[in-house]
Amino acid sequence: MKFICCLTFFGASLLSTSAAVFSYQAILTPEAVVPGSPTDDPAGISTASGLAQLTLTTGGVGGPTLSYSLTLTGLDVSETIPRPTLTGPDDLVRAVHIHFGAVGVNDVHGLNVYGFPREDDADLVVNSSTSTVSGLWDDSDANFGSDGIRGAGDSVALSDALTALQAGELYFQVHTFGFRQGEIRGQITQVPEPAQLALVVGCIFFVVVVYARRSKHRF
Repeated sequence: MKFICCLTFFGASLLSTSAAVFSYQAILTPEAVVPGSPTDDPAGISTASGLAQLTLTTGGVGGPTLSYSLTLTGLDVSETIPRPTLTGPDDLVRAVHIHFGAVGVNDVHGLNVYGFPREDDADLVVNSSTSTVSGLWDDSDANFGSDGIRGAGDSVALSDALTALQAGELYFQVHTFGFRQGEIRGQITQVPEPAQLALVVGCIFFVVVVYARRSKHRF
């Protein structure tokens, strides 16, 4: 049994030390939004959706980075600067944020991606033809405003959001002129890498084979 535990620990250690890139995704729906009041609830009304693909890279000299690409269906984004924030069609996006918070919980901003109140990602790219916003969140994107004191609507350094990201407690929220409190929302969750899965399966298979052979030789 000690032998098996050692092999399992070795496989887990190898997996953790070799992994520097992690994949995440978020599936955004109206049903995931936590409305402030019944009149703000898009569930059963909105048919919009979204899919975000994200890649976390750790161990770099400049600190961690999180690249993301969010593609929306049934909603429009604007390439015009400044973005429309006061009035617009119901299906026009007013803001995109990454928030802190577990499923079913509304919480403060982690990153102001697009639109209101500001865009803190210096790498933001907006493609109106595909309704896609993409960028790269890193530590340089922290912005506490002119007073330098963090507020609920401010962006933080990615390093300060890593624990929440790895715990599944960050989410995308898309605000439109039709649903200013949020039309679609999606929790950011990790996607196992094929190479990582193969390594885990290989380690488990090796442990099982060795254990079977050792057990056979005992009798």
